[in-house]
Amino acid sequence: MSNQKGSALVLVLMTVAALLIVGVSLVSASTVEFRSAINQSHSTQAFYVAEAGLNWARRTMVPASLPTSGNTPHILYRSIAFGGDNTALAEIGELDVTVTRIADGRWELRSTGLQHQARRTVSWHITQKVPTNHQIEDEFSDHPKADLRPVPEGESGLTYPSVTLPQLPAETDRGNLTVSTATTIAASGHYNNLTVNGPLTITPGNTDLNIVVNTLVVSNNGSLVIGGTGTGRVIIHVIRSVDLHGTVGSTTTVNRLQVIQHGDRTVNIGGTPTDPGHFHGTLITNVATIRIDHSATLSGLLITNSTEREAIRIRNDASVGTATEGVLFYAPNGRVDIDNHSSVFGVVVANDLNVGYATLTLNRIITTPFFPFVSFGGGATYPVSNWNERR
Repeated sequence: MSNQKGSALVLVLMTVAALLIVGVSLVSASTVEFRSAINQSHSTQAFYVAEAGLNWARRTMVPASLPTSGNTPHILYRSIAFGGDNTALAEIGELDVTVTRIADGRWELRSTGLQHQARRTVSWHITQKVPTNHQIEDEFSDHPKADLRPVPEGESGLTYPSVTLPQLPAETDRGNLTVSTATTIAASGHYNNLTVNGPLTITPGNTDLNIVVNTLVVSNNGSLVIGGTGTGRVIIHVIRSVDLHGTVGSTTTVNRLQVIQHGDRTVNIGGTPTDPGHFHGTLITNVATIRIDHSATLSGLLITNSTEREAIRIRNDASVGTATEGVLFYAPNGRVDIDNHSSVFGVVVANDLNVGYATLTLNRIITTPFFPFVSFGGGATYPVSNWNERR
């Protein structure tokens, strides 16, 4: 009987030991799973913090902040946990955001998030994309007799910003001015009407000179050029209408001339074969369309917010751009239409592009400071760049 009691005791002890082992194992496994779940939660939170940092950098970073030399990471944001002193994004979490130049025209944007001991890093590669081809958002069409060198590659899904025009500056009223003999302007002013039928020289010196006019007409082989050796720009604000049939600007001062049309009347460049019109500079309109006609010649930038089917229209032997001095047409909301024996050297950024019986030659040469970022009116700088897929 005692042997049976002893055997039963041993069996009970073995059962208790087994149950204890199983219990300890279950507790240990539960603890591991709990810790794993906590770590996974921290890792996930760190990932979302890193994603938020990356999105913040993409939204706020401007082209000028991209490093142009070396391969040392440039700090965009570093919180205290990473050895920095920045708390601006404290609500997001602990962050380290940098941008590193990989090669000419290529950068890596890297964001690391920290949650307790968990770190997660995400990155994005940026490729500078100066308009080296014709960027077409919607439709491209061409005439059977179109001469395309090379054929434009239409790219969909591109989004470019509309242009924000600066406010009209308040300048001294100087009445009307009609130029028939050699005339010089060396000070800012507001002219009711500025009619140029002879040589007009505007000399800005080393500071920008603002000319405000209700109407601007350059015709009868008149000329409006920038003089002097200064570095200032001439900015002509037009309230109502612009007609340019003479010579405006030159290829040597293309970066120092802006003509800004604030109204909605069509801007005409080129009148007749004997008074064709020559423009070298930046022409910016709000909703007005631009017409280039009758053997006109141009170089620089032509920019419009117009949504018209012919936001920029080139016709009748117009010669736009040259092999060494390109033109950038920027009509993100409208159509660029080239036809009737015209010849264009340059780049087109538009919603639609049509090339009729004309020649369109891709020209990558865009004069500084238009390269690699395009500076429009009002001091705004818009990048012509492409955010590539995440790596």
